[in-house]
Amino acid sequence: LGFLLVGVIFLVHATHATPYIAEYPSMLSEVARAVFGHGAIGNVFFLLLQAASAAILFFGANTSFNGFPALTSFVAEDSFLPRPMMKRGHRLVYSNAIIVLTALAVVLLIVTGGSVDKLVPLFAMGVFTGFSMAGYGMTKHHLTHRDPGWRGRLAINLSAAILSTIVVGIFAVAKFTEGAWLVIVVMPILVFMLMRLNRQYRNENSVLEMSLTERQDLVK
Repeated sequence: LGFLLVGVIFLVHATHATPYIAEYPSMLSEVARAVFGHGAIGNVFFLLLQAASAAILFFGANTSFNGFPALTSFVAEDSFLPRPMMKRGHRLVYSNAIIVLTALAVVLLIVTGGSVDKLVPLFAMGVFTGFSMAGYGMTKHHLTHRDPGWRGRLAINLSAAILSTIVVGIFAVAKFTEGAWLVIVVMPILVFMLMRLNRQYRNENSVLEMSLTERQDLVK
């Protein structure tokens, strides 16, 4: 992946590909056209590259619908999301989570007009925030358990977390007015709401446990 990324960057530099205000054609298609040319074989390779790019984006979007419902079910099991997120539908999938994700995706597309420039900062902020949280979480895990070879793993996870945090900071500053502000504003609000929901569930469980204990005492 690193070799592929460096190769694409080199080709963009060598072909002098520049982004258009209209967002079309994409820089990748500019590079492909410059590399493959306008001949018959070049057109075939150009179309194959465009089709492959579309397929990658399609399957990349599909992973959200595979991973998000399962993730929300685990979070709901810990009482940080509404319990209906744990319910499976007729096809044994978490239908409620899929519906919520679909609705949020449609809202984002409508609000941003499907603009890649406006959606990429949101995507990058979300992805690298997740990377940062995972890295710091694994850092704490290694410090707590100290399994054999934990120092090397600690260095890798901590450095990855720090680098991801730096990327989040760069996007937050550079793309603040282009959509990054939404993540900065919404994330603390969501965390507060999830903690409030968890507290509500814990209070309800305490009341139910007390009522159950009182009934057992009455039966005795």
